[in-house]
Amino acid sequence: MPAQKTSKKDPPGDKRTNGRKQRASDSDSDSNSDSGTNSDLTLGDAERSSKKKCNQKKPKKKNKGKGKDKMGDNEEDETAALRELLLGYFGLTDSHEDHQKWLEWRDLIRHWMSMANLDYDRPWKQQDKSQLGKLYDLIRARIPAFKRFVNNWAAEYLVQDAFNHRRGHRMAKARDNEDEQQSPRKKRKVSTKTKQDKAANAPPQHNLSRADDQSNNTRMRISGEQDHTHNASPARDQSDKRKHKHSAKDTDEGPSRERVQEERDREREQWERERKERELERMREERERERTEQEREQEREQEREQEREQEREQEREQEREQEREEAERERERERERKQWEREREKWEQERKEWERERERERQREKERERKREELDRKEHEREEELQHACEREQREEDQTAASSSTKGPDNKRTSNGPSGGGRGGAPRRQRGLNIQVDGAPPASTRMTTRSRAGKQGREDRGKGNASGDEDGGNGDNDV
Repeated sequence: MPAQKTSKKDPPGDKRTNGRKQRASDSDSDSNSDSGTNSDLTLGDAERSSKKKCNQKKPKKKNKGKGKDKMGDNEEDETAALRELLLGYFGLTDSHEDHQKWLEWRDLIRHWMSMANLDYDRPWKQQDKSQLGKLYDLIRARIPAFKRFVNNWAAEYLVQDAFNHRRGHRMAKARDNEDEQQSPRKKRKVSTKTKQDKAANAPPQHNLSRADDQSNNTRMRISGEQDHTHNASPARDQSDKRKHKHSAKDTDEGPSRERVQEERDREREQWERERKERELERMREERERERTEQEREQEREQEREQEREQEREQEREQEREQEREEAERERERERERKQWEREREKWEQERKEWERERERERQREKERERKREELDRKEHEREEELQHACEREQREEDQTAASSSTKGPDNKRTSNGPSGGGRGGAPRRQRGLNIQVDGAPPASTRMTTRSRAGKQGREDRGKGNASGDEDGGNGDNDV
């Protein structure tokens, strides 16, 4: 049986791997909990117990004057020690084996970065460095063990190591794929089989004699190594051809060689089957891990999608509620506007009615004022006319009295002159006055003082001196 391959990375008795597994088993499993709850992480005794180790790991370098600063070297050593202390407390290392734990921390860091408006899937160089302070403060608030530090160096180390491990894991995975796809000649360098196993698996050389077989044993072993590293099916087909070809010649040694060759073929086939089974098992495990990771990622994506859908539904509900409120306010404003329009129209009609009423009242007032002015004017004219008439009568009486006193009674002509009837009475220009007084007959139907005086004078003149001198000269005494 050929010896199976053993991994050089993780030998059974490796103390480093056992130490890592022990630290990983002793780490707090609650640190990988959900980001919404604060995990009970404290450095405590782990930090105190690891300080001595960190101090012992510091290399003592001498400053030989080559431009290196001793203080700078110490700071770098302290940084590396703190980083190793931090990762060791959480059970994390740079090894490819702790990838599952890093995946759990990756989910937490991804969630925290999404809360800080960052994208974990983008490379570190493309991250928004202005938001890293917010991310570190958020991680420091989520992990109580980080609150004891003055600044955010622990959160910064954790995030940067997560990105470094992701890059290193991808590079290691790419190297593994390259190792699997490389040629068999290169794979022979890492083979762990011994020379005896290789010689046992070497195909027989039937065309050689026994002496040549014994003398050329080294060449057979080398050819066995080459056949072992290459695919076994061409060698087996070739050996079958040789077996059928030389079976008649080598009758004495043929059966033994055939049995050896058959045994070797069976071992080689069994080894091939086992190798294929291991390869299939590894591929199944890899697919299972990938499928599990994909299922977890799909579940997380579905949960995130459901949360986003719920948030969108809540936003849509809020928008609909706001639209309803806005529509209600708009209808209320429309009703108020229409009410105000109706009231304004009503006020406008009332104002117009009031304006018309005021205009009519103003017109009536003007008409009354005009009539009042007309009446006042007529009254004033009548009073002036009466005053003039009285003044004329007074003058006539004065003239009559003066004329009667200056002339004697024998002078008939003189006594009948101005005050007598006929043309010697009141002046003709005063006749025909048409003075209209409220409640009095018109001027055409009544006789004024002047007309009566003229009429009396004419009557006296027609009679002559029958009535005497005094009566003839006082024709206006009846006024």
